Amino acid sequence: MVEMKELYTIFIFILLHNVVLPQNLDSKFTISMYSGINQESLNWSISGDINGMNPNILSELKWKNLRGLETVVSTQFYLSKRFLFNTALTHQKITVGKVTDNDYAGDNRTFNTSELDLKSDKGHTLILDANFAYKLFNDGRFHFQPQIGYWGKFQTLYLLDGDVPLISGKLLNSTSRPNWQGIQYGVTAGLSYGSFFSELEFNTIYILNYSAKANWNLQTTFNHPLSFVHSAKGNGFQISFVQTASLSANFLPFVKFKFSTLKSGSGKDMLFLENGEIESSKLNGVDNQSWSILFGLKIKI
Repeated sequence: MVEMKELYTIFIFILLHNVVLPQNLDSKFTISMYSGINQESLNWSISGDINGMNPNILSELKWKNLRGLETVVSTQFYLSKRFLFNTALTHQKITVGKVTDNDYAGDNRTFNTSELDLKSDKGHTLILDANFAYKLFNDGRFHFQPQIGYWGKFQTLYLLDGDVPLISGKLLNSTSRPNWQGIQYGVTAGLSYGSFFSELEFNTIYILNYSAKANWNLQTTFNHPLSFVHSAKGNGFQISFVQTASLSANFLPFVKFKFSTLKSGSGKDMLFLENGEIESSKLNGVDNQSWSILFGLKIKI
């Protein structure tokens, strides 16, 4: 699997190539810069063994109300009158959040053996989005375009001490790094009326690969820095609504509302122990939901 740093480098090259180095002076470009608040949640659970038993839910983690500033830079490059290439780079810095970690000895969340309420008020999210679009219909007032491309989401989430340290004299600083990558396809519909322009975009993300690496730093029986990994297949969708005001021909302020949900099916959890042994169990599934309210400016070049 391609590493996040490699994907980031490729994306920046494409973005700069499209914005700074156009090969055709008649080509049309737009660059958008926008920022706002993002909030999301993520949860997963594993069973006691690879068959999903003993018990069916052994451990469950839930990250809640992860909030922070989201910043996006996107470009739109007209390959021809109807074909477009779109890119977007999104970064979110997490500054507020909580996480719960519960363990059970019985099926269906019975016989709770551990219940931890922890902080998760740092971390970050990086999203890479690149797609090709075709303006199937455009009469100057209404347009409709299908699109297909790549979508990837890379996160670093934390488990941190709450008001009372988990272990006196030791600092809880555990990390989980979930990654989602897949092929996206969808449609965008836009409508112009007067000095305003509305656009609705719906993308389905499929052939989605989910993976995660974690370091549980206070678990002395676990290996460090790699304590366990997750892998699974999944799917999801993203929907967004953009309202733009045409104050001038080249500068267009806008507000954007965005919601996405990602879900994996059952997969595999591999636990790496300090003594070198590896234990496998069933990953029951992963759920991730996110919403954003963003304000920005679109510049036509």
